[in-house]
Amino acid sequence: MRHTVVRYLLISLVSLTCGCIGFSRKHSPVRKQYILEVHRSKHETAPLLEKSCLVKPLTISKSYGTNSFFYRVDTDEVRRDYYNEFATRPELQITEVLREWVSSAHIFETVLSGTSVLAPAYVIEGSIRELFGNFTTTDGKAILSIELKLIEHSAGGPEFLFGRDYERRIPVDVHSPNALIEAWNKGLLDIFTTFESDVRTFFREPLSQ
Repeated sequence: MRHTVVRYLLISLVSLTCGCIGFSRKHSPVRKQYILEVHRSKHETAPLLEKSCLVKPLTISKSYGTNSFFYRVDTDEVRRDYYNEFATRPELQITEVLREWVSSAHIFETVLSGTSVLAPAYVIEGSIRELFGNFTTTDGKAILSIELKLIEHSAGGPEFLFGRDYERRIPVDVHSPNALIEAWNKGLLDIFTTFESDVRTFFREPLSQ
């Protein structure tokens, strides 16, 4: 009788353990990763300036300095999404997209990366101030705010030319990570288009159509 009870307890324990493992695997959320992608529709062939430009790596606010998505769900509450995230750090992705945009715009003859040992004539630097989904109301919005600066490097040292905060609040029809990524891409497209126009205006050349 004693052996029968022990055997029953062992079988029950194994069944319970297997059941828990099966439940965990079945219901465990799958982590998904996303990439920001923005492309300039036209590649310019002739440079506006026969000068080089360095696009420095963008910095990001400590509040959003991880791969995770962030959602504002109340006035004083921000939630971090551990299962939907950027494939790489968002500031690295946005820096690369910005560098490709500036290169395609061909405002400068050469666009250098942050690892280049060459001395550039101009430098673009900036900071990502906000990057989150605002779902405090039924009308969700993708929030994106980036500060960009243009600096000239000469024999006399660096000279600040101009800077501006570019903020976009893009409506999100569906409260989903895919919709949020799509909205952020739209925001980046608008911000980089406006930034390019500002740079061309500074050098007295209208944005080509």
